[in-house]
Amino acid sequence: RSRRQLAPIIKPLIGFASWLAFSSVSDGAKNQIWASVSPDAETGVFYWPVGVKGRDSKHAKDEELGEKLWEWTEKELEAYA
Repeated sequence: RSRRQLAPIIKPLIGFASWLAFSSVSDGAKNQIWASVSPDAETGVFYWPVGVKGRDSKHAKDEELGEKLWEWTEKELEAYA
């Protein structure tokens, strides 16, 4: 099948997958606002919109990986400081 023949099939699937996996900008902002002002928000915890506690991954608990990320972030932001 050519790309043109697959496009009508693929586009709705991509749209559905995006709907499942990504939140809107406004929902993302609501979650950030909730996390910044809610007395129920815990430091170091991942939250799904809005205020639903997520599970930690093994990467989230890896302190060495966290240090590497912190160092990389500081290096990347130096140009803007």
